[in-house]
Amino acid sequence: MCRTEEASTTPWERSAMWCRTTCCRCLSNIAMEPPPTLSIESLRDERVKVLKSVQPLNEEDVVRGQYAGYLETPGVKKDSKTETYVALRLAINSWRWRGVPFFVRAGKSLPLTETEVVAKLRPPCPIFSAEAPPANYVRFRISGER
Repeated sequence: MCRTEEASTTPWERSAMWCRTTCCRCLSNIAMEPPPTLSIESLRDERVKVLKSVQPLNEEDVVRGQYAGYLETPGVKKDSKTETYVALRLAINSWRWRGVPFFVRAGKSLPLTETEVVAKLRPPCPIFSAEAPPANYVRFRISGER
């Protein structure tokens, strides 16, 4: 269930909503098929197709955590279980992205402030030897600075 920013009560909840929105937007922009037109509706439809194609997460595809010192933050309950970090390995059920994991990581108080999506591409076909070369990665990093 998603809450709007107005319904959120704390800065942490607003940050979590921003993180979910940003990560979903990055993933859908990278993995969407080319839209038939450049209209807002066509772009939205292609992004929605991607999000609907994300496979359900398994326990081994998720890492959650809480940064050291979070429980001492003013306004945070001493027994809070709220995660401040998440790393996901996502799979998209489409012919183009089958077998290509997407790694999405987000958190508060990390050494670097960045938004990124990393896709591990399928290994290329072995052309010059019997063994396929290792798979490549594509990293999309978005900076909040202008």
